[in-house]
Amino acid sequence: MTFLRNVRPYHDRVSALRQSKKFICSPAMSAKCPRCPKCGLQADLCLCKLVQPIHVQTRVVVIAHFKELARTSNTGRLVPICLERGELRKRGLPMQATDVSGLISDRSYWLYPGEEAQTLTPEVTKDGPITLIVPDGNWTQAGKMRHREPELAHLPQLKLPPGPPSRYRLRKSPDIYRVSTLEAIARALGILEGEEVQKAVEAVFDLMVERTLWTRGKLDADEAQIPEDVRHRSGLWDELIAKMQQ
Repeated sequence: MTFLRNVRPYHDRVSALRQSKKFICSPAMSAKCPRCPKCGLQADLCLCKLVQPIHVQTRVVVIAHFKELARTSNTGRLVPICLERGELRKRGLPMQATDVSGLISDRSYWLYPGEEAQTLTPEVTKDGPITLIVPDGNWTQAGKMRHREPELAHLPQLKLPPGPPSRYRLRKSPDIYRVSTLEAIARALGILEGEEVQKAVEAVFDLMVERTLWTRGKLDADEAQIPEDVRHRSGLWDELIAKMQQ
């Protein structure tokens, strides 16, 4: 009985702390932290003000399954942040049709390694800039997306040529050569726009991955380039818990 009397106040204090405006988000408690609605990172790790949108000729439109956008590991949401001509549209919402307005033209292509896909080369832009439409979801969602949107079903498909293994470390994949949405877009733009554009997009991708890994306690603060005014919060949280246990 003595043990139960001591535990209840401790849990009450932890609960009150979590609900207070002064709650400190540690890597271990990252699910409780407020997040930027655009980049999806914890508010004090937001990338939006750090990224200068890149000027490109190619229009890139990501069509993301709404469940995918709820995941902290999603990379497609970064497209409008890092590309001047980048867009993000949702699909799969109950009772709401996918917005495909302005996407259907003879310069539009579906970027996905389907059976009918042709390998992407710079020749595709010989008649002018193109629109790349990119599905964003898990492999099952992305594979079915084109056929579930009748207006997109007949778009010509493009796929990336063989490349290096993925640098995506936020999800496990049975195939190390499967790349994330933003990685695929970076490589496609490298073919269409040049190596410098690819490197710039990949730099944003790497920073997002590293900061997310830090919030999961899987990467050192220095390696993840965590700002000095943010990295101390883990220690503060541990200190507060220790005090409440006394």
